[in-house]
Amino acid sequence: MKLTKAHIREFWSILDSNQFDIGDRTCLVGKNESGKTAALQALYRLNPIDPKDGNFSVTDDYPRASVTDYEKAVADKKQPPANVIDATFLLEDEELKPIFEQFGDAVLSAKELTLLKGYANVLDFVIGVNEKAAGSELLNRANLAADVGQLSTQWSTLQELLAILDQLAKTKEADFASAQTEANAITDPDEKRNALAQAQLSQETDASKQLRAQLQALLATGLSAHIFKTYLQPNIPQFLYFDEYYQMLGCENIPALQKRLAENALKKSDHPLLGLIALAGLKLDDLLNVKRTRDLKNKLEGASNYLSQKIIKYWSQNKYLRLEFDVREAKPEDPEHMRTGTNIWGSVHDSKHFVTTDLSSRSRGFVWFYSFLAWYTHLEDSKRLILLLDEPGLSLHAKAQEDLLRFLEEQLKPAHQLIYRDR
Repeated sequence: MKLTKAHIREFWSILDSNQFDIGDRTCLVGKNESGKTAALQALYRLNPIDPKDGNFSVTDDYPRASVTDYEKAVADKKQPPANVIDATFLLEDEELKPIFEQFGDAVLSAKELTLLKGYANVLDFVIGVNEKAAGSELLNRANLAADVGQLSTQWSTLQELLAILDQLAKTKEADFASAQTEANAITDPDEKRNALAQAQLSQETDASKQLRAQLQALLATGLSAHIFKTYLQPNIPQFLYFDEYYQMLGCENIPALQKRLAENALKKSDHPLLGLIALAGLKLDDLLNVKRTRDLKNKLEGASNYLSQKIIKYWSQNKYLRLEFDVREAKPEDPEHMRTGTNIWGSVHDSKHFVTTDLSSRSRGFVWFYSFLAWYTHLEDSKRLILLLDEPGLSLHAKAQEDLLRFLEEQLKPAHQLIYRDR
């Protein structure tokens, strides 16, 4: 599915954005404090790559000038919690195919899905469905259309169709009971056997029973909810928001990083570093449990080679760089949070100047560039991503900005959309 429209209300500096269009590549342009970052943040919280970022807070996010009036209106039940974002997605053939296979090509009134989320922090949805078309398709596949047509054609909802099928089942049950009573009254054994066999034919068919059970299950959840939860929700794109606060530090204490990962309490700077580590084919557990030094050195060297070939090629300003990893026991004068256990260090070796420096000590532009490339490249095989870049390349030299554009042109998957804000 592809995001095509968005509408943002009552969030940060935005009272009402009005609905705006979104394409494969969309740039948000406006003056400072006009709401560009707010728009990206509202979109991000719809379905963030990091689920813990998905909540809206009245205290932190509602426009301050009117938050007290809003809270009072909600408390007095004069209005429901406000919706912040509603986003319209165009459904594509691969998502529509299984829906049409079950309910027919006319089941959807439009090939669109609208998602809504606000201060209630519940993901809601709107899908236009045609229950008559869905029911007719189910009837035809069960070969029951003629039976229902004989009883009544005046139905338009699945509830009405189920009522007709229930009535048909009761009629069949009564006919069977009557035929069985008549058969039992026959004294001739052969005639009685034939009459009982004939009575069996008047029973409700298995196809009718199965269809009634299917309709009952659909009505328990609702047709639109069934379609959403079964076919569409798994395909909702994830949003990846990236700004300067997501830049990696380049070194971390491995046990502390593992603990944050297990507790779903990652820092923003952890995401690109973990992406870089995973992209290199390394696993944190393996780095702590190596039984032979040579095995660790070989693993780290292979990771360095792979990363340098995969990523460094996009930094045209210096072709002599090589990304490297090192794993060492903590020392007493290491950074304060890295003085026990084992640490992982990311560094950059410059073969022209014969110097190796910590990744975090490189220029802001370099760290931003590789933090983004590392995280995105690790996630690029995700089925659907929508990238939200807040002032991308602000700290980059013009040549590095050209490199970033080249990376996006070459590596951004067709399934991934890009929304970014101008400075």
